[in-house]
Amino acid sequence: MRSPGSTGLFLPRLHPMLQFATAALALVSATSPDLQAPSAPSLSLANLLTEPLVDVREDGETWVRNRHTRVCFQGGACVVHPVFGPDAAREWPVRLELRSVTRGATEIDVATAGAPTVDDGLFVQPRGGLTGVYHLRLDEIEQTFVFDELPGEGDLVLSIDVETDLAAAEGQAITFEHASLGGVTYGRAFAVDGDGRRAEIERSFDGRSIRLVVPDSFLVDAALPITVDPPLGAFVSGPTATLA
Repeated sequence: MRSPGSTGLFLPRLHPMLQFATAALALVSATSPDLQAPSAPSLSLANLLTEPLVDVREDGETWVRNRHTRVCFQGGACVVHPVFGPDAAREWPVRLELRSVTRGATEIDVATAGAPTVDDGLFVQPRGGLTGVYHLRLDEIEQTFVFDELPGEGDLVLSIDVETDLAAAEGQAITFEHASLGGVTYGRAFAVDGDGRRAEIERSFDGRSIRLVVPDSFLVDAALPITVDPPLGAFVSGPTATLA
């Protein structure tokens, strides 16, 4: 998997005024030793961002940069790169890919079906029996799975494969964490029906995959579409990446 540098890829897509301000500060610092530029935290990309930055590539990958993560959508996978800053000697990605969906004994097609679209803060990936919709926000990526139809009877079970070198722990969120740098969180999951009825659902992790279960008791009277909604976030224990 090809990965951009920790800051360089996205800087050209910053607002021109931010590019100008950054260049001006560097010039002042270089030519006027008695004048002090703002400290590194004030120049962090996280502080400068006002909306997520999106880079759609010719090879089909889509990269998104928000305050704490770089996220790559490739094929059917979502790869979260927490931005740990200068203390990190390497990348610590968390790769998430929907492997299967069943309702009772009925298997629901999860194969990608057509090219994804990015518009108005949404990354949308059509699949055979559902749609993956990612809400691109400054502080988190909200991962949702939307079912316009729901064949079968029984519980709705989603299995999401996870690949990462970060250590996993389960609490209010599933946390994939580096001992000193920070980590990625996979939050509490909810199901929402077409009438806005909402319920927290079972979420578990067995070391290889995340399992989300929407009980049949919720589905039997639910209005379509059904949305399964677990948010993805990140936290940084050390300094964040800066423009310098």
